[in-house]
Amino acid sequence: MNVKKVEELGVINDIIISHLEESRSEYLERKKNLDFESDIGLSAAMDSPLVHKLRLQHPDIETKTSDHIQTMIGEFMHREIQRHFIAVKGTSCHIEEPVQIKTRGELGDWYLSGRIDILEMLADNQVKIGDIKATSSYQVATLNKEMYKYEKTGDWRELKHKYFYQLNAYAEGMRQRGYWIEDLYLIIYCKHWTNRLAWEDPNFPQYALYTKSIPMLTSEQIQEYLSECVNRHQMAQNPDHRYTPSCSKDDLWLSDHKEWAVMTKGKKRAVKLFKKKDEAEEYSLNVPGGFIEHRPMGIPMRCRDYCAYNTVCPQFKKMKEELGVKNE
Repeated sequence: MNVKKVEELGVINDIIISHLEESRSEYLERKKNLDFESDIGLSAAMDSPLVHKLRLQHPDIETKTSDHIQTMIGEFMHREIQRHFIAVKGTSCHIEEPVQIKTRGELGDWYLSGRIDILEMLADNQVKIGDIKATSSYQVATLNKEMYKYEKTGDWRELKHKYFYQLNAYAEGMRQRGYWIEDLYLIIYCKHWTNRLAWEDPNFPQYALYTKSIPMLTSEQIQEYLSECVNRHQMAQNPDHRYTPSCSKDDLWLSDHKEWAVMTKGKKRAVKLFKKKDEAEEYSLNVPGGFIEHRPMGIPMRCRDYCAYNTVCPQFKKMKEELGVKNE
């Protein structure tokens, strides 16, 4: 662990470092006591192969104490909710339950590992699975919109957020152990929550601490998703394939970015925005004096503000060079 103190934080630096040391020690102890092996962790499998590769190559990369504040607060909330869940549910509730998920890959089966925040053991081999998150209220509103779309269309690909797939992956792991899944749910601390928006927007969480059952996918559906994740990582790790991993738009949190604008002469505001160039070109044909304009995505917020490996990332370096951004 290589964490640099931020002078302005004072004693908070020591609190953060103490928390990181304790969390690291607990992680290593849990890993030592696992009774199964895995090829990759579930969270890593769902993320970019490039980030995973950089994490393995640079285990001691320097971070600042300020980088860990939100994670630390989120973990404090995790522990308190879990503690009180056990107090309410008793011995039928398990926390931090390790789970293994077997997944098909083009280069062979892989085993993923995860840890369930809350596992409620019910009668007749049935379980409920809960996941605790701390995220913005606006993210929760987006989740609710995705679920509304899914309910209308039945298309599970309308569920974009990884929260859905993480919980369904846990469910798949428990099914492989012979359990029947009764319910999947999120418990979310909604940051930036306001009473006014809760009244105005039906998608906005109604309370700052929010719980919601989420759609349960079939084994075939979640396996399709996990196989896509695993295939990316298998290609990246296979020495027989000349494949350089890179972050996709989804990895960069840019899946909704529309970089092609249909414009008309004399107006600065776009008539309509598109993700794909050919769709923008087709639409512009029906706009008098219409033409298209490319609006590059710029430096992704994830790279700039949230990735600990941006100083050693070749993709980020290339993006900055193409955009003419100088190193700070």
